Amino acid sequence: LEAFKSKTITLRSSGNQVRDFINLNDIGPLLFSSLKHFDKIQNQTINISSGNKFSILEIAQTVKRTFQNRYNEPCELVIESDHPIAQNQFEISKEKLNFIPFSFSEKKSLVDEINKIFNLLEYSN
Repeated sequence: LEAFKSKTITLRSSGNQVRDFINLNDIGPLLFSSLKHFDKIQNQTINISSGNKFSILEIAQTVKRTFQNRYNEPCELVIESDHPIAQNQFEISKEKLNFIPFSFSEKKSLVDEINKIFNLLEYSN
């Protein structure tokens, strides 16, 4: 939203944090499948992980490039901190998801997904 409105992306950290991102189109079907097989996962905490890992900096750089290619305008990336210095990752086990018959969508192009967000922002503006 910041890139769309002000042509700036601000990271309040170094962006070295790596996170697992899930396609929003997978959430509904996954929840529905979980409810259908509730007897297998009842009273358990289930971590949802897709295997699509990106650093926050990678996401920001891709948003910046996508914005510039789409609108032919500059977009500034501001990084306000150099911490964390080392890349940190959280590994999320998908082991409990094996009880639920579900497979994630093919890994989508990050650029395609960012363009969908820009489409929505344009439509709502």
